[in-house]
Amino acid sequence: MQIGFTLPGGRYRLCAFLMMLPLFATGCGNGMESLSGKVTVQGKIVPEGTISFRNKESGTIAVSVIEKDGSYSVKTGSKGGLKAGEYEVTIAALKGIHPPATPENPYSKFPRWSAARYADYETSGLTLTVRRGSNVKDFDLGKE
Repeated sequence: MQIGFTLPGGRYRLCAFLMMLPLFATGCGNGMESLSGKVTVQGKIVPEGTISFRNKESGTIAVSVIEKDGSYSVKTGSKGGLKAGEYEVTIAALKGIHPPATPENPYSKFPRWSAARYADYETSGLTLTVRRGSNVKDFDLGKE
């Protein structure tokens, strides 16, 4: 009694099929390039905040949390990384958790790790080119 199957053409085709099976299972990649790094202000670690990347061509935005050690690792949705291309960057690094704005105080100023200008795409002046493969980009901001 024989268990299993053979493809037309015999064992050689079955072997070729089995050797190529991992390629079908993994696909051709998710089209995203890895990106990680650290955020500092004048060499000192920024221990909290967010860093966001806006693709100059498509306008797609990816956001990453800045960890306690100043590191970040980017995801776009549930996928790791970014598509290769040119990006504008913002870094919003408030100190601690702040209460929401109220009618009495709609624009309260909060203590920050970095200058407020870095939190806006129009004023941050931060850009990044994501290339194919693994990308590491550290950002060292001025205090201002």
